[in-house]
Amino acid sequence: MWWKSSPRSGADEGGVVMDLDLTLYVVLDPHLMGGRSLLDVARAALRGGATVLQFRDKDASTGELVAAAEALAALARGGGALHHE
Repeated sequence: MWWKSSPRSGADEGGVVMDLDLTLYVVLDPHLMGGRSLLDVARAALRGGATVLQFRDKDASTGELVAAAEALAALARGGGALHHE
């Protein structure tokens, strides 16, 4: 999952506390993208103000999931979002 967030005062046990902005939470599922590519939809979502991207594909192999997650992570970092696995 990828999200934009902002630090707030205080810290959890790991030393980091973040406010998760759920303003526009987008679920990316290839079966629901109308033939568009995963990265095209993710780019459009980020341009449109998405604050959270969640990727899911129940039919993908492990290798396909890893490749897609790596591509989305790079895209999210470039868009100022944080990456969480």
